[in-house]
Formats: sequence, structure tokens, C-alpha cells
Amino acid sequence: MPFALSTITKNIRQQLLSNRSVLWLNSLTLVLFLVLLIHAKVWGSPQEVEFLFHKADPTKEPHLGFLTLVSNVLWGLPVAYCAFSLGLMRQIHPQGKLDRFLLISATGISVILIDEVYRITISLVTWFGVSKVLIASFYGLAALAYIFSFRKRIHTTPYALLLAAISLVVISRVVDLLKIAAPGAPARMLLEDGTKLLGLVNLTLYWWLVCQQEVLRSLHRYRQATPTEARQRL
Repeated sequence: MPFALSTITKNIRQQLLSNRSVLWLNSLTLVLFLVLLIHAKVWGSPQEVEFLFHKADPTKEPHLGFLTLVSNVLWGLPVAYCAFSLGLMRQIHPQGKLDRFLLISATGISVILIDEVYRITISLVTWFGVSKVLIASFYGLAALAYIFSFRKRIHTTPYALLLAAISLVVISRVVDLLKIAAPGAPARMLLEDGTKLLGLVNLTLYWWLVCQQEVLRSLHRYRQATPTEARQRL
């Protein structure tokens, strides 16, 4: 067990350090949050930070809900990556089966995206009195079932990014559910919505690398095929 844990820790460290884009994007996101906190503290405008994560539509003020919209876009990118990769892999191997890992992943993220955009959870809580804890538990159990079902496949991917993404999104949900207080409104907004945004940055990077890996692997199998098999696939 200690050996396995040491190996996983080593793999996570290698995955995080092997791709500079991972470090750059995470660092830039953290710098953005730091600038927002300093701006709110020095110039005394905490409302501006709140507006950036506002849930309302930005109909009058361009910056209203800007970072929330960015989060929604980041939810959508992995779905686009998976769908596009599935299409390419289908063209490369017309007789092959659809990749269940990519298909189910895209479906699950699509459900969360629809929930975020159309505020289904908020509607269920407000109109029907459904507990937020119950909804969060449903998502949590679904995530655990997903990880357990594809654990071997996930182990072949840069899973450090996926772990970081899930951990940060979980922190965001816990802050929301427990109403954890922070020193000032901007700090609380960044603790709740900022951690989610940082998690989505890592989720987007994860699926970019995974889809790239799967398409290249599919191409490699195609090139290794015999000339007869290659003609049949064409």
C-alpha cells in the first residue's frame, strides 16, 4: 500500500511538471484571483468581484457574470473535445465500437453543463424544496461510480489533472452547502466560485490531453493495420 501510494504520488508529480501549459494556465488563473482580491481590498470595490460571479444575465453591464459565463464555456469544451474525437475515431475505424469512456464522460459533463446553464438545481431547490445536499449526493455518487467503472482507463491518462479538477469542484460545493464564511465577500466568492473555475481549467486541460491521446492511439492502430484491412476501412 505505501509503495502504491508512493507510485501514484510520483506519477501525479510527473504529470503536473511534464506539461508547461498546465502550470501556466493554473498560475495565470491564480494570479487573476490574487489581482481581484488586491483590487477589492485596496480600492474598496468588493461588488465588482461579486458581479463577475453573478448568476444573472449580463444584459446591462458587460462584466456582470463574466466569470460565470467563462465557467459555463469551460464545462462545454470537454464535451466538444470528446464529441469531435469520437467522430474522428469513427472515421478512422468505421467498424469499431464507440469509445464508452469518452461517450459516457461527454454525457455526464453535458448533464452538469445543462444544470449550470439552465440552473436546474436552483429551480429544484427554490420551487420544489429539494435539498441541495440530496442533489450534491446524487452527483457525488455518480462521480464515484464513474471513477470506479473506468478506474483502469483513467490510470492510463494524466489523472492528476482530473483529481485536481474534482477536488476543487468538491471544495466549491462544500463551501456552498456549509455556507463557510470567509473574510469579506470577495474572498468568499473566490473560495466558492473561484475554486470551481480553477477546477474547470484543469478539467478542460485533462480532456484536451486525453482526447489528443486517444485520437493519436487510434491513428497508430490504423497505421499498424494490414493493407487489406486499411482498404476495408476506407
